Amino acid sequence: MTSSTRSKISIFSSFVFLALCSQSILAATSDNQLLAKLEQQDQADRMPGGGKINWDVVARKDAERKREVEKILADGGIRTTQDYFNASVIFQHGEDLKDIEQAYAFAVTAVNLDDKNQQAKQLEADAWDRIMLKRNRPQWYGTQFIRDKATGKFEMYQADSNVISDAERQAMGLPTMSENQAHLDEINKTAAKH
Repeated sequence: MTSSTRSKISIFSSFVFLALCSQSILAATSDNQLLAKLEQQDQADRMPGGGKINWDVVARKDAERKREVEKILADGGIRTTQDYFNASVIFQHGEDLKDIEQAYAFAVTAVNLDDKNQQAKQLEADAWDRIMLKRNRPQWYGTQFIRDKATGKFEMYQADSNVISDAERQAMGLPTMSENQAHLDEINKTAAKH
């Protein structure tokens, strides 16, 4: 074998090695497709609208999805901002405080990995407000609504409007408190028609 041939083989081997390394790096940073599928299923279960959803069935599916995410997490399969976002969505729909706190941690991590991810910022706010609701404390961002048992109307869960300004809400891609109230008024008006 000539030195020129050896040199070409060496260059080719180096190229193959670099290509394989690049693929493994890309694989390590590509979004987890199973998590994406679980998040899509989570959202699809909520699409028919509040009155047409069998929440007992959805709660069972939510619990199954949460167990799947726990397995993926244990196997090190949550790595990208989208992975953390998807995991957060699933845990956000958990029933106990521990689930919501995990959703918040996932959302915060997604934002830390990509501070331009508006969906993750919104989910961080949603999870935080839900934690506050579960703790019977005022929410900060105004994302949580509850139904008044006496009137059947939706209302904003108590909020401390002094903690987060409307400008901060808007920077996170959230509506202002007055926009939230207008949205609630529309929900109640639509519900009254049905």
